[in-house]
Parts: sequence; structure tokens; C-alpha cells
Amino acid sequence: MTKPSLKEHRLPFYGKVLFLPKLDLSRFQGKGKTSLIAVSALIISLLAVVGWLAFPSANALQVVVEGTEIGLVKDRQTAEQAFDMLLAEVNQTAKSPLTYRENITYQPVRAKANQLLSAEELKEALARRLTFLTGAVALEINGEPRLVLADEKAARQVLQRVKETHTPKGERISNLQVIFEEKVLLVPQNVEPDQVIDVEEATRRMLEGTKKIEQHVVEPGESLWLIARNNKTTVEELREANPQLKSDGLKIGQQINLLRADPLINVSVSYQRTVKETIPAPVRVQSDTNLWRGQERVLERGKPGEKEVVYDISERNGVQIRREVLTEKVISQPETRVVSRGTKQMLASREGMGTGRLGWPVRGRITSPFGIRRGGFHTGIDLAGGTGDPVFASESGRVSFSGWLGNYGRRVVIDHGEGLSTSYSHLSSNKVKAGDQVDRGDLIGLIGSTGRSTGPHLHFEVLTNGYFRNPINYLSR
Repeated sequence: MTKPSLKEHRLPFYGKVLFLPKLDLSRFQGKGKTSLIAVSALIISLLAVVGWLAFPSANALQVVVEGTEIGLVKDRQTAEQAFDMLLAEVNQTAKSPLTYRENITYQPVRAKANQLLSAEELKEALARRLTFLTGAVALEINGEPRLVLADEKAARQVLQRVKETHTPKGERISNLQVIFEEKVLLVPQNVEPDQVIDVEEATRRMLEGTKKIEQHVVEPGESLWLIARNNKTTVEELREANPQLKSDGLKIGQQINLLRADPLINVSVSYQRTVKETIPAPVRVQSDTNLWRGQERVLERGKPGEKEVVYDISERNGVQIRREVLTEKVISQPETRVVSRGTKQMLASREGMGTGRLGWPVRGRITSPFGIRRGGFHTGIDLAGGTGDPVFASESGRVSFSGWLGNYGRRVVIDHGEGLSTSYSHLSSNKVKAGDQVDRGDLIGLIGSTGRSTGPHLHFEVLTNGYFRNPINYLSR
């Protein structure tokens, strides 16, 4: 009997080749129906064994995140349950629904029961691997994403607030235009939740911008203080931007850093404003030899006029860069103010002895005279008075000092010109400030007991060219 011939039939089997014999069925022809059934059963059994060896059935799923195997689960239902649990957990604290960035796939595999993860275990594994994203809107300026807001409504609210900040306030404004110089787009994006900022923070960043460094070359005569003033910054900010500076000394040609504001967006505003303005009344001065120098008498009060002016104004980032008059209409003409101004000189300002031309600042009696007394030299006179009694200017002049000065307490000093000045100390309240112009007899303060004082009184001094004089020689009798 000849053996059945063998012929190669290739089937994939884990990278190997399985050879099956080719059966010669002609040998069973004519052997009866029973033999044919037996042969068929043999072939079917053989094919079943080969199929099991070549294609072992999968009983699990491998969860793969971006090519990385995360874990094995029994079925897809278990995996989906894990995802649902994880999304529900992270969305509890999210302001908007979250999704994830990574691509997830499943691979059928065979696995043992002890290798399979539960839905809870897979959820924990996924939480460590997934990056969660939320839907948001990026605010693009000239094609560059600068801020991320929760949605389009929030982004538009930021833009509106920026415009409102730079919109001029007041009445009678026309032809108003507020525009962004840059191209602004609102682009939907999926981003990580911590990239989203609220409307208030976004508005602040838009208005404040960032800082950029510019180089400044030191010129002759410049100092840190002068450079800071000319560039609208402070010496402290200059030092912060230039840690290499060890002193205030600068060399000509030296380069130092300047911190400049770099706005995220530039806002241009143009408008017309109609305003009413006062036309000052012209003043005509007449000399009066009967009045002391510094005294004035109004002969005609006069009256300011009024005009209506239309300005064409341009601003950039809140700074006015142009202001032109479009129209100007006079509503009422001003009336001249006529003033009589004294020319009579006060001899006390030039003489060592007075002629009695200063007025008494208070009505009280002298409680301590000028000159040597126990404990030292008394540089003025003390005049009695009660707390809150009025103190008047002895003569017209300009207030050169008003404030607290050591033992003097609250003090007012009036410069009457030509070397003459008077001072008023221990006041309870000052009624004038430095720079004020006062007339003879004007209220300048109230009697008190501030500074080194034993009780309420006025310490009154007269100085000529910086020397203390006896006030009695200058006060009217």
C-alpha cells in the first residue's frame, strides 16, 4: 500500500508554518458509505484542532492610550463604565463639561482572570494618564492667542470693558469712535481648565499689558532722577531694571535699561467735545499812595465772559495725543476789573526801629516781652488769648510756611517783602496754607497751646532780613 502523499498547506501559526498532509480520498472510493462518513469526521476534527491552534479566541481587552498599554479589562462595558465614572468625578468641580485629549483604542487579547482590572482600578489608571480639556474661547490679537476665556460671551465682555475704560466721560460728546488698532479674533479651542481666566483678570491684563526693556544711552547732565522723571518712572524702578548699578553715578554713553509698558492691545479714540469756557476778565490796576504796599481795593468787580468751544480730540490708550479747536463762539464778553493797589512803603521793612505800621494780630495783652528772660532769649512777644480766638495777619503778604515746627507747634509765617516777615506760633488751627496771598487783617489761624507751651497764647515774632526784632517797635500804637 502506498502512503498518502504530503503537500504543504501554509497557515499562520504565531510566526511559524504548519504543514498538513494532503489526503488521497480515492483510496476510500467504493468502500461504502460508512468509510466515507469516518473520513469526513476525521477531516472536521483535524480542522477544528488546527483552527484552535492558529486562532486562539480573545477573552479580554487591552486599553491603549496614545500607544501606551494601560490595563486589561474583561470587556468594553467595563472600560466604558470606568470612563463614565472618571468623567463624572472630574466634572463635579469643573465650570464647564470636560473631555480628554488623548486617543484611546482597544485590542482584543487573551488574559488570565487575575490580570483583569475592575472599572474602579481602570478609572484610577486613566486619571493618571489623561489630560482633561474644556471648551473655551481664545482671544487672538494679530493672530497670536493672548488670553483664554470660558466662552464667547465672556471674551466679548472683556473687549467691551476695555473700550469702556478708554471711552471719554461727560456730556456733549459727539462723533465718538473707539477702535482696536490690532486685528482681534475669538477662536473656539479645547484647553486645559487652568488656562481659563475670568473676566476681571482678563480685563486687568488687557489694560496693564506687559513690560518690555528698552535701552537708554546716558547723555551729558543726566542723572538717575532726571532719567526717571523724563521717562515717567521712578528711581526704584530704574534700579530694579539695572541691578548692575552700584551707585547713582552715571557715565556719558553708558547704556541703562528702561522698562516700558507693552500693552496687549492699543485702543484709539477720536471724538468731538463741546465745552463752555470762561473768558477771564481783563484787569486794570491803578496805583494808590494811600494804601500800603500789598493792599488792594477793588473799584470795579468786573465780570468774566463765556464762550463755547468745540474741540476735535484724539487719544491713544487713554493719553491725549491731539486736541484742536474746531469752532469757537463767544456767548458773553468779559467786563474789565479795576483794582487800586497800594504803593506806600512800610518803613519797618527797612529800619531797625519801627514806626508802628503793623496791625496787632490779637487783642490780648502782652504776657511775656521781647528780650532776655529766665531760661534764655525770648525772640518775640506772647499775647494773651483763649483757645480758638482769631489770629489776624499783621500786614499783607504771602504765606511762606504753614504747618508744625517743633517747639513752635502749629505756626504760620508771612513774607511781607523787602526782608520783613512775621510769624504766629502755638496755634490750635491754621487757616491758611503755604503760597496763599493774604491781606492785612485776614484770619490766618486760631489761638492754641501746641508745641512747647504752658497755656493758650500767641507767640508773635517780627524779623527783618532774618534778624529778630522787638515787635513792639513795629505794632501800631
